[in-house]
Amino acid sequence: MWHIRVPAKVRMFVWRLAKMSIPTGEVRDHRNMATDDTCPICNAASDTWRNASLDCNMSRSVSA
Repeated sequence: MWHIRVPAKVRMFVWRLAKMSIPTGEVRDHRNMATDDTCPICNAASDTWRNASLDCNMSRSVSA
């Protein structure tokens, strides 16, 4: 993965995604850093990596 010719930001994002270290509501709740795991932007029931990168209104507007 580290030898792929993409920007460093993309490699780091993929690495953090693989290590489950993107600070989503689910991860912060698991680490006792948040009281619940709902998405603060779209109020989804569970703020997972999928919601944060694909399903949330904010991620859809950035990727469009």
